[in-house]
Amino acid sequence: MGYAIEMRTRPQTIGIAFNDSPIGVMMFVGEKFHEIVDPEFKDLSSASPKVKEFVKDVLTNISLYFFTGCTMTSMLCYYNNVRHEKYVEFNTQPENLFKAPFGFSSEFLSHF
Repeated sequence: MGYAIEMRTRPQTIGIAFNDSPIGVMMFVGEKFHEIVDPEFKDLSSASPKVKEFVKDVLTNISLYFFTGCTMTSMLCYYNNVRHEKYVEFNTQPENLFKAPFGFSSEFLSHF
């Protein structure tokens, strides 16, 4: 919740700080990947092809944020959204659910 509150109240400050260097973006994005990743990938020093591909995907993600300068604008959804204490209530209301079909393609997921 710490980042959500910071991005909700000060997206420019935290966005500029993260986008000031690739290390800032790497720490922010890398931390998210590390929190949600399969335990097999926790040790990035492994030479397995899956780990190498995972590292490549993380670095691609970080590069997209850094070189396009979109770190701050990617945080605006927190700033423009409902307050965090009302988020679940708001998003579970029938009128706020997505009604359009949604799909995505991912080379990363095809490895599993």
